[in-house]
Amino acid sequence: GFNSDLLDDHQIGYDIHNHRITIPLFNKDGDLIAISGRATRRGQEPRYKIYKSELGKFAPYEYSPKTHSHLWRFNQCKQLDGPVLVVEGFKAALWAVQCGYKKTVALCGASMTQHQSRLLIEHDQPVILMLDNDEAGRRGTQNCGIRLCRAGLDVTVVDFGYPAPDDIPSEEFLYIITNNKK
Repeated sequence: GFNSDLLDDHQIGYDIHNHRITIPLFNKDGDLIAISGRATRRGQEPRYKIYKSELGKFAPYEYSPKTHSHLWRFNQCKQLDGPVLVVEGFKAALWAVQCGYKKTVALCGASMTQHQSRLLIEHDQPVILMLDNDEAGRRGTQNCGIRLCRAGLDVTVVDFGYPAPDDIPSEEFLYIITNNKK
């Protein structure tokens, strides 16, 4: 359901040898720090993995990615105006961008690390939390919200009736973000 221009803009690819969708991860300055691979086959484990040995001789010297120190897409949207939409994963972030909310970042999980919260605190813009509607997402939303509010950020939470942001129909997405905050 994603348009090819969006996938090209985010350098999303496919690893035919390991049967994984590849997603590059960049730091806040736009430097490549890692490549993530998402499983495409039923039962393929792990579902997400950071490529290490798969890079072979192409891995930078002393390559040791610290992915939870970064927010996926932060380098692409830190210059944009408006609140930062925070979601859990790559797919939800891509869906938000395709639906028209360009200033979207992904935690790459349901919890926010100290490094990730520091990026948002230093960015000093309002934050909209829209994590998944499961137990981990609700717990993550609460923890993220508390941490960011204590740091003085304006934080809102989107209330939506779907399992995850990428399950929201595209024609409803922006309406839900705009009208269902608490």
